[in-house]
This record gives sequence, C-alpha cells and structure tokens, in this order.
Amino acid sequence: MASTSSPKSRAHKTLTLAEKVAVIREVEKGVKKKSEIAKDFGIPPNTLSTFLKNKDKILSSAQEFDKDRKRLREPENPAVDNCVLKWFKQARDKKIPLSGPLIRAKAEQFAKELGKKNFKASTGWLDGFKDRNKITFKAVCGESGAVNQQEANQWKQDLEEMIQDRDPKNIFNVDETGLFFKCTPDKTLAFKDEKCHGGKLSKERVTLLVGANMDGSEKLPLLMIGKSASPRCFKNVKSKPVEYVNSSKAWMTSDLFSKWLIKLDKRFGKEKRKVVLFIDNCTAHNTIPLMENLKVVFFPANMTSVVQPMDQGIIKNLKHFYRSLLVENILTSDGNALKIKLDILQASRMSKQAWDKVKPETIKNCFKKAGFVKTDEESVEATATEGIPQVDGWEDVVPDPTISYEDFLNVDEDVAVCGEITDAEIIAEVLDSEKQDDDGDGSGDEIAGSSADETPVPSAADARNHVQELRRFFESRHNVSDSFFNSLNMLESFIMAERLNSRKQAKISSFFKNTD
Repeated sequence: MASTSSPKSRAHKTLTLAEKVAVIREVEKGVKKKSEIAKDFGIPPNTLSTFLKNKDKILSSAQEFDKDRKRLREPENPAVDNCVLKWFKQARDKKIPLSGPLIRAKAEQFAKELGKKNFKASTGWLDGFKDRNKITFKAVCGESGAVNQQEANQWKQDLEEMIQDRDPKNIFNVDETGLFFKCTPDKTLAFKDEKCHGGKLSKERVTLLVGANMDGSEKLPLLMIGKSASPRCFKNVKSKPVEYVNSSKAWMTSDLFSKWLIKLDKRFGKEKRKVVLFIDNCTAHNTIPLMENLKVVFFPANMTSVVQPMDQGIIKNLKHFYRSLLVENILTSDGNALKIKLDILQASRMSKQAWDKVKPETIKNCFKKAGFVKTDEESVEATATEGIPQVDGWEDVVPDPTISYEDFLNVDEDVAVCGEITDAEIIAEVLDSEKQDDDGDGSGDEIAGSSADETPVPSAADARNHVQELRRFFESRHNVSDSFFNSLNMLESFIMAERLNSRKQAKISSFFKNTD
C-alpha cells in the first residue's frame, strides 16, 4: 500500500528590524518587482505588503530600538513601562548605577501607585523592558564651573580640524533657553532672579529649543516646551506657529530631546544629508538614540559660555526681538500692559516672529565667535549682542526708571531648562500623556480664561473681508512695497479656495439627505 505524506510546510521566517528596513528600501528604489524582493528575502508577498503598510512604525522603531530585534510587541502595562523608563533615564543621566533587582523594585513601586494590582516585575518583564527600550547612553564628563580659557582655546583649535572637510550648512548647534513669556516691563523685578524650579511663576515660563547651522542659511523650527499637555488656547488651532510639547516643569527632558533628535534625523535622511550637531552636556542631552544621518558632538564641560554659538548672541537676539514685539503690543494698547492677553498661543506667534527676525549674518558671526572658523576664514571678536538697541518707547512702558531695558532683556537668562523630576511628577506626566492620547480634547488648565474660549473662529467669508480691509489700509498709505499686496493676494487666494472647497462638500452632502 502506497504511503501518503502531508506536504512539507514552509518554515516561518521572522526578519529583524534591520532586514525589514532593507526590504522597504528595496521597494522604494523601484528597481525590482515586489514579488522578486519578497523572494530575495525569503518572505511571502503578503508579508512584504504588511511591512509596507506598517512602514512608518517599522522605520520609527528601527531608529529607537535595537535593529536586531524582531518583534514589536507592546507592553501589557504601558503606563508602568513609561514611568520606569523616565525614571531609568533620569537615574542614568545622574550616573547612578542601576541593577536588575533595583529596576524591578522600582517597577513594582510605580505599579502600586498606578493601581496595577496584578502587575509583577518578573525577570521576564525585565528582559522585555530592556529589549523594548535599548538605547545608547553617551557618557559625558564634568559639571558646570569656571571656564578654563586655555582649554577653550585648545578646543577651538581642535574644532577647526573637526569641521574642515564639512559643509557649513551641515554643521548645527542647538541649545535650550527659558522664556518668561508673560513678563511685561512692569513685572521685571518680580521675575528677576527667579530660577523657576517650581513655584507660582513656573506657569509663566516655557523652554525654547533654538538651533541653526554654521553659515546662517538654515534656522531649525523652534520647539516650545510648556507645562500643559493641551492648553485651552490651542482649541481649534490646527497649524501651530511652532512645535509644542509639554513636561511637568516645562523643562527639556531626555525623552523629549531623544524624540526630537529622531524626528530631525528622519528629516535629514529624506534630504540625503549627513549632519553634525554640537550640543552641551546638560542632563537632558545624555540619552542619544541610534541615528543614521545625524552625528552628535558634545562641547567640553564648563566651556559652553565661550564655545557654544547659541550663547554668543543668537538666543539673546531672539529674546530681544520677542521683547521688542511685547513692548510694541503694549504701546498699541495705550501703554497698558494689563490689556495684553499673553497665552501660550500668542507666545508661540511672537517667538516665531522673533526667530524670523534674527539675521543669517548674526548667526554666522556667532558661530565664528565660538571658534567655528575654517582655515581660510577670519574669526570675529565682537559678539552679535553688542549694539542691541533699546526698543523705541521703552520709557513709556516701564513704570520704574531704575529698571533698564537690559534688565528686561536678561530677566530669564539663568532660568533652569532641565533637571530632576520626582516619581509623582513622572506618574503625572505619563497619565497626562495617556489622557491626551485617549481624548485629545484640548482641556489643559494652563491658560484659564484664554481668549480662545471666547472668540469664535472666523468664517472664510469673515476672513476675506478682513483681508480686503487690510488691502484698503495699505492702499491708503504712501510707498507701500508690492510684497505686501502680493502677500494679501496669496491670502485671498487661499481663503477663496477654502470657500469653494466647503461649497463642494456641502453640495455632495446634499445628495445624501433624506427627502422623505
């Protein structure tokens, strides 16, 4: 009797993240058919289709995790994982030695405080946690202190060789700065010397991440960090002036900085650029993810005041223009600062305007002042902050003649931008983030009584009428540049397109109305 045998089943093959990325890149090249690529990698065509469907998730995971990892399993208790990860990064930033039992004990503690009664931090959980969150930790040395000028000069000599063969447009520096966005001239003395480690003034500040390249040709979009996850003033705002994120103390954190780096690395990858980024060694910068297009270089400890371009005048120029705009707003409100409504949205707008006003030449000179000079260039000795003029009308808005514009300009010069957060604040951050992901209702409490709750969004017809009013205003003035009218024409064209699109949608929806 002839024996029968079942057909041999094909062995299941699981690719690593690196291999999945390679599959996606092959498809993007467009050289081979998808069926051929699937055969080359030993996977069925439907698996390749799944990779393409989850392309963004795979590429993001490849940036964030170990590329030899195969599965992207989510943790059973993400809130516990996220709390432990934030605590873990903070502890490593402080050079605290951590062991497996200590991490498991901390996880149990967070689980208890989160009400996860059935959670057990087993060795299996620990292995999964370590696998899910494999990140490269770069050790940096030293604490803040006095600048050693001899060592700073040596660094500048070494820097010249370091950047000699690089294109200046691909050499960047970023740094954080605190901003008391609600500080008007009359409040200068109240805000002065406030370090903002908490307290009642902490809601009056944000942190800005500011960055640009060596030749001044590219200013990175500002990143604003506030306390509230969803400020009320952002209600109905779908296009923010600057990118906004939050942390419990409006500080930069290792997690926020790592995510920002990954996003920047992706952008430079799309532009096919290899970029070097110079940063200081604050604790929020100690956790650097794996990146393909962005190389991070740390400045030596205790030297950033003389070797970091942002500290040579770029940030000070940004704040000068921000506070100039603030003074102008007060002057146009009859000199009454109480009439000015300053919320996170308005601060975002003014920060964007101020950053746009910083000149490329200023940025270029600040890089030169910090030692970013090639052998065929001359360094500059004067900083870009010299000669910053006092804003027009300063005497009309400052109530105390002893307060100088320099005091107003530098009121938040030493405000903390990073630091240690407590376990309770870690839990609050994680839960706040989860709540935002669940409902995204924009019900943050930072801007109570914001005008965004009171003023309705203008219709397209109202917006067009406002543009026409602006046109009549400019037409009534002498020697107005054509660029203003060109901008008005662009605005009107956009508004008209919005109106036409709305009418088309209304006509289509009318076909589905019940005529009974």
